[in-house]
Amino acid sequence: MHSLRAAVPHPGDVDPNIQGGPNAVEWGVLPKSQSLWSVVRVVKKVGCETTFYSQPPSDAPASIVRRWAELNGAEPDYEGLRVAEAQELNARAEQEQAEEKGFLATIFSRG
Repeated sequence: MHSLRAAVPHPGDVDPNIQGGPNAVEWGVLPKSQSLWSVVRVVKKVGCETTFYSQPPSDAPASIVRRWAELNGAEPDYEGLRVAEAQELNARAEQEQAEEKGFLATIFSRG
C-alpha cells in the first residue's frame, strides 16, 4: 500500500536544467516506494502527456540515467554518462549562442 504523504524528493529525481513551457520536456525518476508498479520508473512529461519507462530511454538526460541506476543498484556506464553530459552542455551552449546572435541581430536591425 502506498502512503499518501509527500516524500522529500532526492535532488537527482528531477533535472533542474530543464525549464517548463507548453512543449517543454520534463524528466523525473520514481523510486520503488513511490511507484505503483513497485519498480523504479523514469517519467517523461511532454505538455500534458506523461510516459513511464522501466529504464531510461535514449533521449533521457544523463542525470536521469544516473539516478535511475543509483535507485536500481546498478553500476552506471560512467564513461557514457560523461560523454552524454558533455554533449548536453555543448548543445546547451550552442543553443545559447544561437539565441544571443538572434537577439543581437534583432536589436541591430531595428537601429
